[in-house]
Amino acid sequence: MKNGFFLLSFLYFASLNLTGCASTKNYMNDVFSVEKRSCSRGNGESCSLLGTLYYYGSNSTPQSYSESFKYYKTACDNNFAQACNKVGLMIESGEGVNKNYTQASAYYAKGCKLKNALACSNHERLK
Repeated sequence: MKNGFFLLSFLYFASLNLTGCASTKNYMNDVFSVEKRSCSRGNGESCSLLGTLYYYGSNSTPQSYSESFKYYKTACDNNFAQACNKVGLMIESGEGVNKNYTQASAYYAKGCKLKNALACSNHERLK
């Protein structure tokens, strides 16, 4: 069920677009609601998706590194490996938080432990 809410969101969008009943903004609001609910229930993948929405911003979601960091960190806390790598990158570069190489390395190490190859590479690089 890990991908269930994302898949549900995608299918909802596809069905509405086929019938011509949804605008992109309405779809993004619907996705945001579904993913936020899923994140609050501990789905790391949904939290990571919200982190990505805030990291890049969109027509319906303002760009915010601090909000992005919050959601990526929640995803990592829920053992979503890709998010641990992203938290490390944000801490290392100071996006939305203070730079701290020791903390960045710790998040890379967690992502590596969860089998994310990029996190392993980044952890080795900071050693």
